[in-house]
Amino acid sequence: MKLVTYNIQYAVGRDGCADITRIAEAVRGADVIALQEVERNYGPGEPPDHPAALEALLPEYYWV
Repeated sequence: MKLVTYNIQYAVGRDGCADITRIAEAVRGADVIALQEVERNYGPGEPPDHPAALEALLPEYYWV
């Protein structure tokens, strides 16, 4: 079983750019994913609704 935990820091990378797509690609393939600092309508960058964006990018996963 592959477990991934990741503090996505509002989806802002080391380069200062907000990109939720690269977060989804980094965790894809794990059996269990635990994300921190996933925000809705707060923080820099787009999209402002990270849960909805991650749901669309990772449709093969169930999330709460």
